[in-house]
Amino acid sequence: MSLDFFRKHGAHRVESFDPSPKLLGEGITLSPPSDAVARDYELTQNAWKPLAGARLDRRWNLRPQRFVSAKDAGRTVTYITSREGFRVPVRLAQVGGLALETQICDGQTLLKREAASAARVVCFMADLFAWPEIERLAAELHRYDFEFWPLSGAKIETQSGAGAFDFELMRQANFNRTREAKWAHQRAALCADTSRPTVLDGSLKPFMATLGDDFPVVGIVKTHPQNYLHSLGWRTFYDLKAGQRTPAFIIEHQPGVVSFYVRLCTYGGDSPARGVVRAEVTRAFFEGQMRGEFGYLDQLAAALCDFAARDAANTQAPNTLAPLARAETLLGALFTPSEPLMSRFYRLARL
Repeated sequence: MSLDFFRKHGAHRVESFDPSPKLLGEGITLSPPSDAVARDYELTQNAWKPLAGARLDRRWNLRPQRFVSAKDAGRTVTYITSREGFRVPVRLAQVGGLALETQICDGQTLLKREAASAARVVCFMADLFAWPEIERLAAELHRYDFEFWPLSGAKIETQSGAGAFDFELMRQANFNRTREAKWAHQRAALCADTSRPTVLDGSLKPFMATLGDDFPVVGIVKTHPQNYLHSLGWRTFYDLKAGQRTPAFIIEHQPGVVSFYVRLCTYGGDSPARGVVRAEVTRAFFEGQMRGEFGYLDQLAAALCDFAARDAANTQAPNTLAPLARAETLLGALFTPSEPLMSRFYRLARL
């Protein structure tokens, strides 16, 4: 048996896929509403300045002991045609999550794989096709070791009120869907042990519902697409020296996170933002277990800098931690190389 569904609906190979260029002004990130960020949490907005970190204490009982990362590698491999004649992109991806734990051996800190999982995911807008066909396809995909993550709600109403299906919007929705699959694996690795201090690669926002008030977890955001700072805040951001952090502020994701920027290492190259990451801890943990002591954030900043990646050959090294970089490498080793995986999919679909 094969995945005849795709051939039946006019699929063919897509050897490469380049998204359509954005329109002028599209995708520009705007500042969040003024009530979305509380910048007076540690210092008043007008008193912001770089804060020196604490002296490094490797015996600190809340020093991170676990590092959790995840990966989503995939692309649009084909598109099919719905009953109405609209083009529907299909995404094939590999997703996974992995946790590393630190162990001390002969005075050296070593990393040991604690938990790992990976899956192959196929997703597209399933509500544009007959449901019996979709059920049979899901069973066949499972037979060949693929997970099917269907989407719904592809229909878009244009300004004129006429129904339309936006290929680019569906493609982005596919990406968002496989990202959810990635988060599912990351959540499993994260929650395998909620008692030890843990660093999560990425924002805590997707996992807030599963984080207990006593879980010492910190999220590390390596890119900065959202603007959480005011004018003086950005000057403080760029003035940070290695080991320094900005004052803490509150991002009002329910029930809220306490966040700050820290420079992991001395920046170089073409951008003064290199080497700066944003750290998040849940407000419930910080104000509950830590009683709002900002000294905890100072120690945390020092610990993060101690784990900073220093591989000069890695272009992402200034903005990540060495254990997270190692976790991502190990995750990649769990994945099938993309070309053989796509060839297998095309063969099963007889494309």
